[in-house]
Amino acid sequence: MLTLKGASAQFLLGWLLFTLGGWQWTVPILVFFLTSGALTQYASRKSRGVKQSLASRDIRDASQVLANGGAAGLFVALWYWSGSELLYIAYLGGVASVTADTWGTELGITSPSAPRLITTWSPVEPGRSGAISPRGVTAGAIGSAIVSASSLPWLREEAAGIALASLITGGILGSLVDSLLGATVQVQHLCSHCGRQTEQAQHCGHPTSPFRGRSWLGNDLVNLLCSLSGSAAAVALYSLFAAE
Repeated sequence: MLTLKGASAQFLLGWLLFTLGGWQWTVPILVFFLTSGALTQYASRKSRGVKQSLASRDIRDASQVLANGGAAGLFVALWYWSGSELLYIAYLGGVASVTADTWGTELGITSPSAPRLITTWSPVEPGRSGAISPRGVTAGAIGSAIVSASSLPWLREEAAGIALASLITGGILGSLVDSLLGATVQVQHLCSHCGRQTEQAQHCGHPTSPFRGRSWLGNDLVNLLCSLSGSAAAVALYSLFAAE
């Protein structure tokens, strides 16, 4: 599931989370990694042709690990210093978001119906950045719920229901932010050989050329923004309703 550098980054992140935060910080991201890795392998067998147009790789490297979990390392360090409950909620919201995004992508590309672009709702080919489908959105919501539920033993009992609702919602919203960025400003390339739109710098063994979006806004940065969006949404919802 990981390159050598990816495995090293994952180990260091796991060591930091467990050393500073214990199991309550380690379990949710472990659930994300194991379930998402399994789904990636499943989707690669079911939709190999579609996967070739995506920037996500079947084997994750260090940049993907940091994009999906880098914010978690920052949150656990701040939490260790301050003990703020909201930092734990922010962490969980971010993990729920990248889980929803990964589950939505990996299962969405296996949908029998054509996905639709989130900005115009027009049908597009599977694998297009910013495309969503009922199967993908549903899968994302389930992934967000499973990761959020993995934190239940460590949530305050009197606020656990509000926390779970905030985390699941934040995870879904974060994944939709990912789709929105993918449809608007994420860099996209055209293959010089087949003319297909892709997120990759190479496609079917040939170089690609950027034709839309910001050249500096690649898939890894979009994933990081997805994580931070989910964190912000979860914290905002939890602060609003847990205080009542």
